[in-house]
Amino acid sequence: MGRTKTTSDARQRILETADRLFYAGGVRAVGVDRIIAESGVAKMTLYAHFRSKDELITAVLRYREEQFLGWFRETMDRHVRSGKDRLAALFAALKDWFETPTFRGCAFINASVELADAEHPGSAFARAHKGRFHAFLAGLIEGSLGQSAAKLAPAVAILIEGAIVMAVIEGSAQTADVARDAALRLLSPSIEDNPSRSRGHFDTPEANPRRPDDERSQDGSGRGWVGHDPLGREPDIASR
Repeated sequence: MGRTKTTSDARQRILETADRLFYAGGVRAVGVDRIIAESGVAKMTLYAHFRSKDELITAVLRYREEQFLGWFRETMDRHVRSGKDRLAALFAALKDWFETPTFRGCAFINASVELADAEHPGSAFARAHKGRFHAFLAGLIEGSLGQSAAKLAPAVAILIEGAIVMAVIEGSAQTADVARDAALRLLSPSIEDNPSRSRGHFDTPEANPRRPDDERSQDGSGRGWVGHDPLGREPDIASR
């Protein structure tokens, strides 16, 4: 029992260390020797758990998905408790994520770009992760605005993915607000057809006009994956 616990602790330490280093420095740039040094394990221990760096990369992406899901759920639930509907809460959580100090974009987008190999298991996992997120988003929109609106989920997903990339490039969380406002306009016919389900928390710009001197609404932050189990609170993880 003691040995199993020690083995489990070592594996967890490797995952946490590799996740932090890969996210901050990139899956290609960070070497195994650095992970070994910072996790405090022997090289033999790392390779006992992960046969290769490629296997470690895939395991880390799986770990990050699980941790990020937990953080995103908690954040989105907090916004729902404050009075937002789930669609508004998603964008609110998104903005919260962009504002975390260690935010460096989406780990799954980053890994796909850095690996530059569509056949790599890490790339395959990243694609599956995005598929799970897009399915979650479609379910969220359908639950909020109906089946017809859910057909626009792929377009809303592109707005969100673009906001993530531009938040890194511009160093600004305001891209979450831009994506939210664009999604509002895109979904406005459905919102107007379902006033009892969405009005008051996720108003269209037309229904809630802003004067030129108004400050940008702080309604939009963004959290996701609530009610869907595919995707930590840890500062590095909250940075997806």
